[in-house]
Amino acid sequence: MRAENAVKNSQNGVAVWELLRARFGVSMLPKVLSDAQKGVEKVLPDLPPPQFPIWLVTHPELRTSRLSRIVFDQLARGFKETAAPLGGCPSATRCSEPRRTTQ
Repeated sequence: MRAENAVKNSQNGVAVWELLRARFGVSMLPKVLSDAQKGVEKVLPDLPPPQFPIWLVTHPELRTSRLSRIVFDQLARGFKETAAPLGGCPSATRCSEPRRTTQ
């Protein structure tokens, strides 16, 4: 068997997860998922996790909705509070309050 014959790829997170559990490959996973599953181990423990921005977006008409604003503010606070313990928010500037844009 050659390496090019063993490539598996999927855009389906459940399929990727099941392939990993069946020991069919390597993938990037959120730490909370990999820590919760016995038998899944970190391949490159010294490699820092990638950092991705999280965008909360809504239809322009919902920006003026009080309920939407409350939900989005709570989501933003939750992401901010969760990011730091997971290593995703090393400095205060990276976890600043969400910016509100108008267009």
